[in-house]
This record gives sequence, structure tokens and C-alpha cells, in this order.
Amino acid sequence: MKKYICLILVLLSIFGIQNIAHAQSDGIGIGAIINAPTGLSIKGWINETQAIDGALTFHVGDNFSEVYMHSDYLFHVTNSLDVQSGALRFYYGGGVRFIWSHFSNRFTNQDDFQIGARGPIGLDYGLDSANIDIFMELAPTLNVQEDLYFGFEGGLGFRYFLD
Repeated sequence: MKKYICLILVLLSIFGIQNIAHAQSDGIGIGAIINAPTGLSIKGWINETQAIDGALTFHVGDNFSEVYMHSDYLFHVTNSLDVQSGALRFYYGGGVRFIWSHFSNRFTNQDDFQIGARGPIGLDYGLDSANIDIFMELAPTLNVQEDLYFGFEGGLGFRYFLD
């Protein structure tokens, strides 16, 4: 049952971001993020200072599988950092993350589902010459289901924005 709920949440989040982004002038960006998490990154602009982003990762091994997803509502500070070309913006926001994992061996078969809050802060550099942005972020996280746990996630990434 958890697998069906996970699939529904993933699909709703991806299609929700896509529908919001197509209505905006800055479009939708698709790319990659590395570190924690490492996987697909997507961002859709709502207006010049607000956006929704997300990440989706999969890990499949012999005895372990995991699906990770987060989505954040971001606020960008325009003209926050002066650069010669392009746009370097500071951003902050809030969001949620979901982690579904399954572990099995000959002694146990265990499913785990975690929900947590995220508070990302980061820098986003948009290139003038191409539809590409490069970003780095740090996100304090607080798991609120299973065990109460505070930690950090962070990563580097890029996105190509579709016209």
C-alpha cells in the first residue's frame, strides 16, 4: 500500500510543478543534483522571485531500495549579488521531503517511510548566454515521522530551462 501512495505522491508533485511552470514566462528547468540527494532536479518559476523546485532519486541494490523526493517553495532575492554577467541570486524557502526504503536479508524484511520538513538556503547562478542555471544549497531537515531527527542535506546542481 505504501508503494502505491508513494507513486501517487511522486506523480502529483511532478505534474503539479510542470503545470505551474508552463504558465510562467521563465519556464521549467530539468537537470541534476549531486551529494544529498543525488538525482533528478526540477524547477518551475511562478514569477520573477518565487519558484517551486524538487528532486527525485532512486537507489536499488541487492538488499536495499530507496526512493527519495523533496519539493520546496523558494523565494529569490533579486539583485542580491552583483556579477558582471548573468544573475546570481540568493534564495531561501521551505518544503517537505519523503523517503521510502525497503531493506531485506535472510533475517528481516523491513519497510520504512519518513516525512520531514526542509528549510533550503542557497545560491543560484543563471547564465546569460544559455538557458542553464547552476545552484548550490544547504537544507536543514527535521524528520517528523518514525524518529524525530534533525540533520542537513545539501548539493550542487544544474538545470537546463526549456523554452
